[in-house]
Amino acid sequence: MIAKKVFFLAIFSLTVSLLFGQWPVGRCQSDWHSGAGLSDTTDEWGERYFSGGGINDAVVPLMLLADPASYDYTNWTSHTIDNSTEIGTFNWCVRPAEINGDGYIDIVANISDDTETTGRVVWYEGPASGWTYTRHDIHTYTPVDACAGSYPADIDNDGDIDVVAGDNLGLYWFENDGTGGGWTQHNIYTTTSAEYHAWYYDVEDADGDGWKDVLVTEIEGDAFFGYSAYTTLYWNSSAGPDYFDGTYILIDNFGTGEGQFWRALFFDPDPTDGLLDIAYEKVSVDFFGFDEDSLIVKVQNPARTFTPVYSHRLDCAPDIVGNPTAGHDGLWNNDFDGDGDEDLVVGAFEAGNGFFFLVQSDPGDVFSYHFLFNDPSIAYMDGAIMFDMDGDGMQDVVGVFDSLAYWRRTGTGYTDFALYHIDNIANWSHWVYPYNMDRGICSGDADIDAIITEDDNIIIYENQMFSYVTTGSLYSAILGIPLPSDTCVVCSLYWEGCQIPEYTISIAARVGESVSDCQSASWGTVSNNPYHETGYDHGWYAGAIHTPVDTIWVQYYINFNRSGGTVDLSPLIDSVWVKVFPIPCECEDIQAMWTCPTPCFSFSSCSTQVMQMLMWTDSTTIDTSQTFFTVDDGFTTYPLYEPSSNLSFVCLTPNCDSVFVEISNIPWTDGATVTISLDSAYTDDGCLTTWP
Repeated sequence: MIAKKVFFLAIFSLTVSLLFGQWPVGRCQSDWHSGAGLSDTTDEWGERYFSGGGINDAVVPLMLLADPASYDYTNWTSHTIDNSTEIGTFNWCVRPAEINGDGYIDIVANISDDTETTGRVVWYEGPASGWTYTRHDIHTYTPVDACAGSYPADIDNDGDIDVVAGDNLGLYWFENDGTGGGWTQHNIYTTTSAEYHAWYYDVEDADGDGWKDVLVTEIEGDAFFGYSAYTTLYWNSSAGPDYFDGTYILIDNFGTGEGQFWRALFFDPDPTDGLLDIAYEKVSVDFFGFDEDSLIVKVQNPARTFTPVYSHRLDCAPDIVGNPTAGHDGLWNNDFDGDGDEDLVVGAFEAGNGFFFLVQSDPGDVFSYHFLFNDPSIAYMDGAIMFDMDGDGMQDVVGVFDSLAYWRRTGTGYTDFALYHIDNIANWSHWVYPYNMDRGICSGDADIDAIITEDDNIIIYENQMFSYVTTGSLYSAILGIPLPSDTCVVCSLYWEGCQIPEYTISIAARVGESVSDCQSASWGTVSNNPYHETGYDHGWYAGAIHTPVDTIWVQYYINFNRSGGTVDLSPLIDSVWVKVFPIPCECEDIQAMWTCPTPCFSFSSCSTQVMQMLMWTDSTTIDTSQTFFTVDDGFTTYPLYEPSSNLSFVCLTPNCDSVFVEISNIPWTDGATVTISLDSAYTDDGCLTTWP
């Protein structure tokens, strides 16, 4: 029995139909760090929510809280990534990066040792699971550079990670083809001298123009005539294909034999000016040998010049065998005191005693010295990395030399630290870098691991200091979404994040034409899978409003629940968003559109264009076997019914009185007038409309 037959005409193209004007509308939330307690309604999805428990809202992505009963600050496992003899003691700036776009964390390094004949700029491909990394060469060179560094960064702003590194003849950046399989060398600086060494690197946008600049400490010369030393900032010109045209500024320099520079980095003690400043370490020598070792801070002026504003000096006159008696070593930037600007932590030694101190920044380029703790055996001072290692929101300090350890911050005072030894380092390490190496694309491991280099080894120390609570929940505030015009609407829910087998994520939303209606409405379809796994461009049904309104009120919830064993991983939520589309308030009108949404923080996008619709009735179950379409684009007629591979139905409610319909894989002519006829055996109160 044919109860109803309706026709409509629409002009289809691969752009959004003008039929919808300013539609769709929606909101996205991807940060919850301001916490619970937002009881008032709002039309802005900000950084707060209504209530929750068991959730760590201080981090992005959203994850579970660590279980306090599970903490063990000494639980570390070492994984050797490479034990090649090519790896030297002074291979610095080994850093994580995502090189090939597979979502798993890789490692970039410049490995060379003066006992070898070949140096290599390499990347280690991170595995989907486990700790077996595959090495890929980017650049090989000879003779080797015993003090070698590298830095992964997107130099050409094409969205993939390139690599800055040097050898004995110059400094370069290597352009990634996006897969890590092809690299193009571009010069930053080249020389004809016998030896050039650039060992410590930082790559950031120093002047706020959107292009990353390169800061290095370097020496140039030869063993016979001597070496000159520089701390140099090379400006990115933003002009391809090379992006560096030789423009640079000498931050500081020494003449032949006068001294050298150790570490240098960009940091941001004044986030309001849009410029990065520089901290670096320098060692000068006089006729008798080592003279002084200084930490220098220079702030950047609008004209891309730098003014010294702070220094910390140590007298490093040599001992009886010519070694310096004092010096600065480890240097790192982070926000120690949580006031929004970056401070510096420094490792140093003097008179046989190692110690760590803080250079605290305050408004007006004011810097102050604060002692943190002693390192009496000088075992850790090459590190001085400041990082929150245990997820408690406070900055800890990691140090390395002949041992690896971290000082856990236990209070808000400058000296409130507790030492946790991790391992002894047999062949010394001059580099440590903290990073969450075992997160991968879909596993939330909040504790921070550590990468070190020692002679003949690159090692990751896996942090396993805690597991997570069994359940967590979050309820948003009731969120208002203003509409472009009074209309009836349907609302869909999306979320992006990462599942792990041990936990289930459940997310749903509800809607109302008023706050009270939303509070009393039933929750919509529960989603257990993120957008990138389902590919459901229509999202998950949250509800519909059949009365014209100028604002729709939406609330969502998130639930985590552990169904498997205890693990040191948490599921993750990157973002939750809704989209609102117009629907006919009465059933005589039918609307349709091409759709390929681009959600915030999406892992994927549509590979083909499809037409998606929603059918519903007020009370009657829709029998999809009795619902069929005729599509005519003026060239071909397509009869579509349930067995067709071009037609699919998904019931959105338990009673199947709301059905998602998708018509796909039909080569509709771009710009053609398309007629879609709906023939159905369900009752006259059925409606057809678009679904996002």
